[in-house]
Amino acid sequence: MRASSRVIAFCLAGAILAFAIPERAHGNEWRVRDLGSLGGLFTAPFALNDAAQVVGWSFVEGNAAGHAYLFDSGEMTEIGTFGGSNSVAQAINSSGVVAGYAHVRNDRTFIAFVYRDGRKARLGTLGGPFSAAYGINDKGEVVGDSLIDREHTHAFLYHDGEMEDIGTLGGSFSVARDINNKGQVVGVSTLRGDDSPAHAYLYRNGRMRDIGEFTATSLNDRSEVVGYELTAEGNRAVRYRAGKLRTLGTLAGADTYPRSINNCGEVVGEGVTAAGLHAFLHSNREFLDLNSILPMPLARDVVL
Repeated sequence: MRASSRVIAFCLAGAILAFAIPERAHGNEWRVRDLGSLGGLFTAPFALNDAAQVVGWSFVEGNAAGHAYLFDSGEMTEIGTFGGSNSVAQAINSSGVVAGYAHVRNDRTFIAFVYRDGRKARLGTLGGPFSAAYGINDKGEVVGDSLIDREHTHAFLYHDGEMEDIGTLGGSFSVARDINNKGQVVGVSTLRGDDSPAHAYLYRNGRMRDIGEFTATSLNDRSEVVGYELTAEGNRAVRYRAGKLRTLGTLAGADTYPRSINNCGEVVGEGVTAAGLHAFLHSNREFLDLNSILPMPLARDVVL
């Protein structure tokens, strides 16, 4: 969820079609819209903007491959690949510019792309054979990761037509997961020696700063970071703000994974419960199980 208003995208795990919730009406009344598919039996949405444009991937006819798509004004447009089998659209900004990655011919590797005005452009790599884009801001700056050689992966920031290696926290691996409109980036990186668990980082003004032992997944324009940390009881949702890491808790005691935060401070993600995967909205210090407010049979196994 990159949208700043109360707009949510989710899918039905193992079901045929994906759904989006373009607006909240009154109380717990939600309107659910079927996005359709690219001809296959499953569609997954990964991000949307305030215009309710949705991106993700969908099986094509035959279900042997999945392609990136852009859903806009009731129509699903296939973004396609670079001659290979699969592609994924991971993020979209307020102008409708899409970021993701796609197979090249013969499926040798994935390459990061941006898609705008019906055209898809490669972003290149940091020197190795692979790159993938996971986030984009309203300036069109893109973040993701790329092999720098045949073995080591680093986070990148793509801006002004160039892919910049933003480094690591001392280890050999890093990935960038999201970027806000201030140009701040969050992700995870290993530390020197690669012996300890990876840490979350906040990258700004050309410097990567360690912000703790958790997995950062998203940030908003107020520099609030969300993610999850591993505890003795399982994975728990956390929020980092103004130098402090606070536990948000869990969805019904389940392993809880925040995926995105908007500028209102609302968080969406999924919880792994005994009954399966449940989507949630965290707002006003409370978790709302989105499965519980949907009519049956939609209420089963909803994931973001």
